[in-house]
Amino acid sequence: MGCCLEICFYGGFDVEAHWFWQHTSIDFNVALVFPPEFYADPSTWFEREIKEKGIHHED
Repeated sequence: MGCCLEICFYGGFDVEAHWFWQHTSIDFNVALVFPPEFYADPSTWFEREIKEKGIHHED
């Protein structure tokens, strides 16, 4: 069992985050507040944050 974070950007100010445990019914919705740079170019902002924080995907 592991934990997952899913962030969905629908354009404008519609951003949702879902934190959940795999294979259970436990889940949380999180309110996110992003800096203005995020709303100007979300994908660039995420890529920069991922690189700066050294986040990587584990297989």
